[in-house]
Amino acid sequence: MLLHLILIAFFGVYLPWMKGLEFLDPPMICGYACLGALFAGPSAGQAFTGGGPRRDGTPTTRPQSWREAVGRIIRAMVYGETLIAVFLAAGILTVNFRHAGHWWLPQLDTLAASALLGAAASALVVVTVAWLSLRYSERAARFGMRFLLLVMLLAYYYESLRIAEYALPGTLFCSLAALGFFYLLRREVVPQ
Repeated sequence: MLLHLILIAFFGVYLPWMKGLEFLDPPMICGYACLGALFAGPSAGQAFTGGGPRRDGTPTTRPQSWREAVGRIIRAMVYGETLIAVFLAAGILTVNFRHAGHWWLPQLDTLAASALLGAAASALVVVTVAWLSLRYSERAARFGMRFLLLVMLLAYYYESLRIAEYALPGTLFCSLAALGFFYLLRREVVPQ
């Protein structure tokens, strides 16, 4: 809980306060929306590689059913995306508090496209981590997650000014890749 409060204070208050109205620019909003993958990936890794016991006391290494695997994926994604929604809401409120007298909002179409991209990127990372952990090992899952996050970071670094333009094509790409890994994960959980 303390870590979450520190993260909210940093990403939701400090950075937006320092950036001011620049925080509401499309590259910043899109970058924030994609941070969900950074938090959802480790959550999925923990869920699929032994992050504590189930309700019945057995370890949580391998899901016993497809439904359980999907539940773990959804929980990891909801965790990452909820955290990012709080960061963005706190950031927007911080900017408005700093520049009182007018209500400042990011471009809503950019916010929506960025949210879709962030959710698709989170899905890709979570499903990939889940598949790698079940198919290979925890170490492979960590490496795969780090690789995907590095690729996303490099894409943001080199194309941050135009990232809002790429949000919808990026959403399509991440969604299709996530569906591919989802299929592989299903074959891993429910062997044919």
